[in-house]
Amino acid sequence: MKKRELSDEQKIENFTLKEIFNRKKAELELKQELLAEKLGISQSGLNHYLNGTNLLNAQIASQFARELRISVDDFSERLAEEIRQMAKMVNNKNSSVSIQGSNHGTQNYFTGQSQTNTVNNNFLPSEPHSGSLKKIVMPDNAMLPTFPQGSELTIDTSQT
Repeated sequence: MKKRELSDEQKIENFTLKEIFNRKKAELELKQELLAEKLGISQSGLNHYLNGTNLLNAQIASQFARELRISVDDFSERLAEEIRQMAKMVNNKNSSVSIQGSNHGTQNYFTGQSQTNTVNNNFLPSEPHSGSLKKIVMPDNAMLPTFPQGSELTIDTSQT
C-alpha cells in the first residue's frame, strides 16, 4: 500500500520545523539522535518528520515544540489551532453522556433505548463523596455488558 503524499501546506510545516531544528540545535546542544530519544521515536522516524515524509500531528508537534522551546504556531498554524480547540475541551463544563437502557432481571421499560444527554461536569463526581454517595470501580466483568471491568459507578447507599 502506497503512503499518502503530504499536501504542499503539510510539507511546508515539516520543512519549517526542520529549519527551526537546524537553527536551534547548537543553542540547545541537540543532535538528531538525542532529540529522537526525547520524543520517544527512532532517528529514522525523526528524519521522516523533518524531511516531509510523515505527516505531523498535534501530539508530535507539541512534543517538538516542547523540546525545541518554541510554539507550535512557529511551524504550523493548522496544528496550533487544533491544539487550542482540544485545550478548550479540557475545561468544558458540559459533557455528552450516552445512556443505554438494559434489562437485567428488571422490567423491560428501557431495554434497547438510548439517548444522549448533556450533563454539567460538576454533576459527575470524580472522587468519592461523603454521606450516602459512594464511588466504586467495577473490579471484574461480573456485570457485563452493562458495566465492564473498570467502569466507575456512583452509588446512593441511602436507596434500597
